[in-house]
Amino acid sequence: MKVTRLIVPLVVLLSSAVLAQADYITGIAWDVPQTTAILTPTLGNQPGPGATEIATFTASAINFSATYNYNVGFTGAPGTYTLAGFLNSNGAASNITYLNYASPVLFINNTLWEFTGSALFTNGQTYSVTHDDGVNLYVNGIAVLLDGDPTSPVLNSFTYTGPTGVFNFDFLYTQCCLGTADFITDLVPDLTSAPEPSSASLFLAAAVLAGGLYQARRRFAR
Repeated sequence: MKVTRLIVPLVVLLSSAVLAQADYITGIAWDVPQTTAILTPTLGNQPGPGATEIATFTASAINFSATYNYNVGFTGAPGTYTLAGFLNSNGAASNITYLNYASPVLFINNTLWEFTGSALFTNGQTYSVTHDDGVNLYVNGIAVLLDGDPTSPVLNSFTYTGPTGVFNFDFLYTQCCLGTADFITDLVPDLTSAPEPSSASLFLAAAVLAGGLYQARRRFAR
């Protein structure tokens, strides 16, 4: 009985360690020259010459927003016009890694973002995306939404006309011209396409479980 009482919480802990990896979207951000940021590059041609990769991350949804405010400055707080502020704005991003010269407080003016994953697309279904600035959506490499021009925040609806099924998508987003940064869509990632838990995470969880079982055996033997 004592062993059972100790094993159950450990099994729950192991399950939580695996489920914590359940982000269904992978993302990359680049710092790009202003001329490149004005229009969203096409798939296969991003991020363009002179671009520098500044962050990688995973996400459970595309739900990000930030506002440029002279009075706030380089704080990195959620919702501020910085890498950390944008990525942490609505709690959707995790596993954030800053690259090259980037830091959490880097301003996101003139940046390009790529979000990849898979989702269930239904022929005839209407999806929406709020964006500032440009967005391009590709499903299995085919463009289904091209709206790359700079804009104030706008709600853009589009109807998917391709075959129904679970397909890979590439969602490109650019931010320029200061102001606000909004990228929010009701496109829901496929819940069966989560990346496999890393070997390090599985090893750590297994080690925790093994250690707990060892302690349980010692206590039971007393």
